[in-house]
Amino acid sequence: MEYQKRCKAGLIDQSDILQTQRRLQCLIASLRPANIINPFAPLIDLPEDIPHPRKTLLLLLDFIEAITFFHQYQRETTADQNTGELMIKTHPEDIELAFALLKNSLLRRADELSASARGFYEWLQKYLTEARTKQFTALDVRKAKRIHPRTLNRYLQELSLFHYIQVTGGNKYREGYRYKITNLGEDNGLNNSIGNALQKTLETIKAEYAKQTAHPEPSPEPEPSIEPAREPERRPAKPTAPKVQKRQRINEKEGYTLNLLLELEAAQSRREYLPGDLTALTGRSLISEARYLKTLWEQGKLNREARGRQYYYTLATTESGTVGQTPLSNSNPSDYKS
Repeated sequence: MEYQKRCKAGLIDQSDILQTQRRLQCLIASLRPANIINPFAPLIDLPEDIPHPRKTLLLLLDFIEAITFFHQYQRETTADQNTGELMIKTHPEDIELAFALLKNSLLRRADELSASARGFYEWLQKYLTEARTKQFTALDVRKAKRIHPRTLNRYLQELSLFHYIQVTGGNKYREGYRYKITNLGEDNGLNNSIGNALQKTLETIKAEYAKQTAHPEPSPEPEPSIEPAREPERRPAKPTAPKVQKRQRINEKEGYTLNLLLELEAAQSRREYLPGDLTALTGRSLISEARYLKTLWEQGKLNREARGRQYYYTLATTESGTVGQTPLSNSNPSDYKS
């Protein structure tokens, strides 16, 4: 209602609303399709007081996935070793934000009262505190709050059914029953138990993330074959020699991939290639082969076509023959002579 009054009074700038809408549209348009993986999902446990744990857990996991999807440009991206499909990993910050936003929803699911009855019970507690009394009748409630008699009767029956209030006296046909609150403050214990359970789960997830950060897993990319180290000579070794060899090996990786593609093309022409087709032959990781194929595509040696969530590569051809038969621009032409 305050927003409606401010709109009619001209206190809200409509240009800000349009600008915010435009930003939201651009944000949604910038998102790309991607799979979300949550490595911390086995550590997420629901409080015991929440009913329907299967539905509630699925709701929580899907909400965490949605938050990670909207933060995809701030999260770590990995590739599947078998298919090359990009996947985004969930961060503990996404789980913390999901807990903060869904806490009220989890509390409502754990509440045995309906939303309207819970609101009436909270108002009744405040009313009895201000009136400095512990007993009341339906007439007392109607004098303090405009409420339909049938609605009031339904609230009193629900509260009495769950033993939030009990009848202490009175008569049904005269002044009505007299009630008193029996479990004042019990709902605070429920809220605290659920909050403590969520906080404990979040601390466990943060500790696991800190452990993974402190001891990162080794890179899946295997190192190229290197000759066994020789015994160091007595004379001082030149420090620049290993660096030159390493730089030469890096430059030869795209060339090795191109030569391998030419051999496969000779066996079967106009075939399509995936990074997984080369890993079985080279023994290198899927990420490395995907990077080399992209480099050759940027140099015009390959053609690339996107299908679904994967890229398919073919050797670029011209009227004179295969473009990939020409040497790379950043490598030595003598390395690729037959």
